[in-house]
Amino acid sequence: EVTGPRSGRWAHETPKSATPDPGVTWGRLDNGFRYALLPHQGVPGRVALQLIVLAGSLDERPDELGIAHYVEHLAFGGSKNFKADDMVALFQRLGVEYGSDVNAITTFDHTAYRLDFRENDAALLREGLRLFRDFGDGVSFDPAIIERERRVVLAELRNRNTVSDKQQLASMPVVFRGLQFPQRSPGGSEALIGKFTREQFLAFYRRNYRPDLMVLVGTGDFEVTAMT
Repeated sequence: EVTGPRSGRWAHETPKSATPDPGVTWGRLDNGFRYALLPHQGVPGRVALQLIVLAGSLDERPDELGIAHYVEHLAFGGSKNFKADDMVALFQRLGVEYGSDVNAITTFDHTAYRLDFRENDAALLREGLRLFRDFGDGVSFDPAIIERERRVVLAELRNRNTVSDKQQLASMPVVFRGLQFPQRSPGGSEALIGKFTREQFLAFYRRNYRPDLMVLVGTGDFEVTAMT
C-alpha cells in the first residue's frame, strides 16, 4: 500500500497520526486532487495560492536528470488557455514579476507554482485557478519554447557551477550516505538537458502531473466556502 504524501491521502488520515489543524479546511475532489485552505486576515485583502505537484528530481528516470525543473520552465511558455503573453498580462494584473524562477520552484520531491493576489478579487482568483489548471494538464510543450528554455535552463545550471555549489554537491553523498537524493540534484545533467525531446517531456508530464499528486494550498483573506 502506498503511504506518505504520494498516497493521495492527508497525513492525518493515516493511523496514529497527529491531529490536524482545525483552522484548515482539508478537502479532496473525486479525482484525488487535494486542497488545504487557511483563511486569515494577516494582511487584509491578500491571498496566496500554491499549486504543489508531488514530483521532483527524485521522480526522474536515469535518462531524465533535470527534466522536472525544465518542465517547470515550460509551464510558463504557453498552455491550452493561456498563451505566454496572456500569462504575462495576468501577472501584470497581479502586480508581480513574471517567470519560472520568480513564481515556481522545483526540489527533490515536489514542484510548486505560486500566485500572490494583492486583493481578493473573485474574477482574478478564478483566472489564477484556471492558470493552475493549465499547469496541471494543459502545458503546450511548443517546440520553439522548448528550444528557447533549453538555453535558459543550461545557463542557470552553468551559473550554479561555483566553488560553493561544487563543495555542497561533493559533501552531500558523504553526509547523506546511502540515500538516493544526493545523486538527483534538481539542476540535472547538462548533457541530458541538451538533448531532451518533446516526447520525453510529455512522458514525464503525463506520468507525474496527475490529480492525485497535486495539492492546492490557499492562505489569506478569503471566505472559505466561496474558495472551496
